[in-house]
Parts: sequence; C-alpha cells; structure tokens
Amino acid sequence: MISRPATSWSVGRAALIAGAALLLMAVVAGLAKFVALDGLITPGDAARTATDIIGSADTFRFGTLGLILVIVLDVIVACALYRVFSAVNSSISLLAAGFRLVFAAVFLAAVGRLVGAARLLDGPPVQQGASVHVDEQHVGSDQQGSRGRIGGHLDQ
Repeated sequence: MISRPATSWSVGRAALIAGAALLLMAVVAGLAKFVALDGLITPGDAARTATDIIGSADTFRFGTLGLILVIVLDVIVACALYRVFSAVNSSISLLAAGFRLVFAAVFLAAVGRLVGAARLLDGPPVQQGASVHVDEQHVGSDQQGSRGRIGGHLDQ
C-alpha cells in the first residue's frame, strides 16, 4: 500500500486563502490607488503634484505601503492558486504562478519608483531661481553620436 504524504494545504483551504487574498487585494489596491495616490496627482503639473505629495506625505506613504501589501498578497494568491490548479495540470499551474510572480516583480519595480520619488521630495529643497548649466555643444555632439550609431545600423 502506497501512502501519500500529507500536504500542508488542502485544495479547499488553498482556494479559501486565494479568494480571501484576492478580495483583500481589491480593497487595499482601491484605497491605495484611487483614494491615497490619485488624490495627490495633478496631471500636467509636476510642481503642484510635488507640493501635494510633500504636504500629504503620510497619505503618500499609506498609498505606497498599500501597493506593497498588494504585491505581497499577489504572491500569496500565486502560491494558493498553484496549489488549487496543480491537481488538474501541474505544468500549466506552475506556468500561471510564474507569470503572476513575474507580474508581482515588475509591479514591485514600479512601486519602487514611488519610494524613490518620496526620497527625492524629502531631500533638501531646491532654491527658487537656481539655474542648471548645460553645455549645448556637448549635448549636440552626444545627440549626433547617437544618430550616427543608429543611422549606421539602419544603413547596413
């Protein structure tokens, strides 16, 4: 008689975990994106957006942490759904879980940009009227070099 090893997650328990995590993901993502972050963004006005984020730093952090929680929940959903669907076809279930994990990694990179923006805005303020010197001749030569390299590849 061959005995099967006991699994820590039954299919029913994994389905319940996946469903609860998906429901929680929807609520947290909605609050983080539409309530916390979208309220701080003014399309086409970067200065106003920066001012709003600085003025509501806690709201911005709440939104960012909410999106990070969504990523964690997405990883839990990937594992739980793998368990649910592996009984039907383990290869396709593994592929689907892998795609979901790749999406979570890409989403984490995007949320990391929000963290970077918050760090930039927490830095020392830029004085109004400060100027940045740009060497136009250097920029022009760099652009010409890029066009030459691209044009060279297209001509071949």
